[in-house]
Amino acid sequence: MKHLATLISLFVLLTAFTCENEPLEGEFNIESPTSGAYMVDFDGQTYVADVVGAIILENSMNISATRGDQQELITISLQETTTGTYEIGVIDGTTMLGNAVAYTEANGSTNTWVAFTDGSESQGTITISEINEENSTMSGTFNFTAFNPISDPKEFTNGVFTDIPYSNTLQDIPTENSFFAKVDGVEFEEDVVIGSLLSLPGFSSIGISATKNSGETIGFNLDAAILEGEHTFVAIAVSPSDTVGLYNLSATETYVANGTITITSHDVVNKRITATFEFIAEPALGSTNTDTFEITEGEFDIVYN
Repeated sequence: MKHLATLISLFVLLTAFTCENEPLEGEFNIESPTSGAYMVDFDGQTYVADVVGAIILENSMNISATRGDQQELITISLQETTTGTYEIGVIDGTTMLGNAVAYTEANGSTNTWVAFTDGSESQGTITISEINEENSTMSGTFNFTAFNPISDPKEFTNGVFTDIPYSNTLQDIPTENSFFAKVDGVEFEEDVVIGSLLSLPGFSSIGISATKNSGETIGFNLDAAILEGEHTFVAIAVSPSDTVGLYNLSATETYVANGTITITSHDVVNKRITATFEFIAEPALGSTNTDTFEITEGEFDIVYN
């Protein structure tokens, strides 16, 4: 059940860092990658990305790569901003929601694998070997093991990316999504708000996140079939249908929602959901944080994909 809760929480956090990427050009060789190349071996094949890009914010970085018409996706999220070698799945051997990787077989697919652990064991490493600030590019290598709740793990090896472009701001994604909330009475002014649909064998979830360039985020995980009416947030998810709310003060400070969300409308055909919410953000289980935050006047109108 802990792995399930972690998967749901990681989905909300990874949703926050969905980005627009730039296309790659040319032919790539896994042994000698050219500029902009991104590739990794798994399932007896070499994944070569068609589109790749990265975001480096104040406290974190995100690297996303897609290939094919079905938008097969690998997303790496690190709570780091400099060169170095970092463990995937943990921070300092203790934080369960640390550095993470998610692999989705295709857009809307029921097959997603996530690198996560019980909070103490690494599931791989990523090395950021170069960040070229003049050209806004970065390079590195990686390997990891990713898990699906009901499928066999996948081993990703020989991962490498070279001179991929990065931005220092969240991308301006043109949508009609709207979001409003106050944190301790001060308006939360997000830089981007996103809704995403995650489908796994047996369940689907909607991830909603409003994020600042600093990494501060208000996010939710909702059952994809959630009905109109009031729903209570749970502190520890034991089922994919549980309603989860998160507030991240920074990339490494996670708080869980104690309160309610009221779904005012949910159009599952057109994938549009509206709601109001209020909650107290309390330290996550096992956290050394003691602060709490009051989230009030919350409301959103989101189209998710």
